[in-house]
Amino acid sequence: MITVEQKTQTSKGQSFYYKKTGSEGKKLPIYLLSYRIRYSEFLDAYMVDNGMYDPANPERGLFRILERNGNLRDVIIPKAMLKGRQDIYPLKHGYLAHYNDGKWTPKDSGNRGLWLLQGEKAQRLIDGAIHGISVSPDGCKAAFTHARNSVEDLSRKKPFRTFKIINFCDGGTKP
Repeated sequence: MITVEQKTQTSKGQSFYYKKTGSEGKKLPIYLLSYRIRYSEFLDAYMVDNGMYDPANPERGLFRILERNGNLRDVIIPKAMLKGRQDIYPLKHGYLAHYNDGKWTPKDSGNRGLWLLQGEKAQRLIDGAIHGISVSPDGCKAAFTHARNSVEDLSRKKPFRTFKIINFCDGGTKP
């Protein structure tokens, strides 16, 4: 169980983690009202993150996994990953990062797209506008919609957004 004490004029707020009701609380080094908590079917656990990555800031250089048995563990994001907004999705062999930050134009997506995180490695898989990412229950496949840029993403005629699946368990890293 996680409890959050609200921010006030004299306090930045704080979060406490309790493995079970009545147990001694552990102060978390994060204020969870500014964080997201999402369930991962593959892990059967909750992902806790703030949606930003910054290797210079220890709290923005990791995300946490809250398991159903109450264990809370930190996962360090590889320093090779780009600084900025991202969503992390656990896979059987690493993590999928949807990077959605940096400079872009309607015809150039910049560095936006999907990245595969494995250990200290961060590998760019696909550039462009990505939406609706979903990971299969076995952690092997990721499905999403993709367009190379914002013009294609909003287009009603070819080229336009397409549906793609990557199977990470078959060695596939290209859509």
